[in-house]
Amino acid sequence: DEAHQLEDVATEHFGRRVATATLGALVRDARVTLAADLFTSGHDAALHQVDAAAATFFAEVRRALAATVADGTRVPLPAELLARGPRRDAWFALDTALEELARACDLEALPPPPEHDEDELATARREQVAAIARRARLVRDDLAELAEQRQRAHVYWGETRPGATVLSAAPISVAELVRRHIVHGAPTAVFTSATLATAAGFDYTRQRLGLDRDAVDELAVASPFDYARQAILYVPHDLPHPSGDGLPAEVVARAVELCAITEGRAFFLFTSHRALEAAARMLTRLPYPLLRQGDAPRATLIDRFRATPGAVLLGTASFWEGVDVPGDALSLVVIDKLPFAPHTDPLVAARGALVAARGGDPFAELQLPAAAIALKQGFGRLIRRRDDRGIVAILDPRVVSRAYGRHLLDALPAGLPRTAAIEQVRRWWRTPLP
Repeated sequence: DEAHQLEDVATEHFGRRVATATLGALVRDARVTLAADLFTSGHDAALHQVDAAAATFFAEVRRALAATVADGTRVPLPAELLARGPRRDAWFALDTALEELARACDLEALPPPPEHDEDELATARREQVAAIARRARLVRDDLAELAEQRQRAHVYWGETRPGATVLSAAPISVAELVRRHIVHGAPTAVFTSATLATAAGFDYTRQRLGLDRDAVDELAVASPFDYARQAILYVPHDLPHPSGDGLPAEVVARAVELCAITEGRAFFLFTSHRALEAAARMLTRLPYPLLRQGDAPRATLIDRFRATPGAVLLGTASFWEGVDVPGDALSLVVIDKLPFAPHTDPLVAARGALVAARGGDPFAELQLPAAAIALKQGFGRLIRRRDDRGIVAILDPRVVSRAYGRHLLDALPAGLPRTAAIEQVRRWWRTPLP
């Protein structure tokens, strides 16, 4: 299920990632595992060394990345990033510290002599210590791969965030990996999702997953909802075109007008954290309870939204899908910007280059269908059952002013009424369901 996520999940599964959180979790879990009677001064020294070496390593990497990129933006990793100087020394020191931790855990995890009876608790603890050793060596392997960039079919990038530094690698294409491990690994593989198809059918999904047309049976099932009666799409023509990650004040003002129609009960879906934060600053006087992604775990925010009359929730990517709020609690979904992946993202750029190398159009073959599927996901937050009713607003005029907008609109449910006039939205909302 949710097979539209398979490419992203496979990309992460077959990739490598080391972050400040990776080392922090390893040290934290190791301290818990090696606590009490199993804890020794050797372990204490090893853990202190990993902690210190990780802090130095990430400080050096962050300094190098921050010189070329803003927080939250991915940047290609230079092949020589860890090849020499203080950054190489910091990598070597962290590699040594991780191996020392693994060796210390190996000694603790040795099985007792055959004549010694071991209770279940001791066996479980020994296995937990062995797991810490495996994790330490896995981080070593991932660091080596990221430092040496051995895989030509992978793309390597780094990013900095407030309080975090991340190094990643991923396969440019997962098509062959999906074929080998999923399609050919089972008698029958069934891929289902509400958003597998675009207006052009299943072509995009098949191509991304390496599925040959003649090897696949396809079925698109009509929605059980009456969108012509239950929903209206608002696509204004008079707002400014988006620029970068910014958020025009006119867009926020229009969202506030829409909120007044439904008396809150709204999701504001953003394409970037920067736009969300800008909106939050401009919405401080909104006369409805305001919930913001990052203030609490996602599940907690959704529960609060359901329980709070008239609430307005601000969210980014993780709120575009997998969120189910049926009934009157949600009556308005506002999308600030068409969900195109940034073409400068190293993974997006590498996949686009692969398409261009065989003579294809990266925008038409990758970015446009991916945006259509993401837009369908965002739209799908609104109508969750047959008696739901509400408004979806796309406050990005490119959806009607650019030729490609037709492909995005065609991916939305057939029969969906559409208007560019907010007064018509008001009249529609005041008219009860027939």
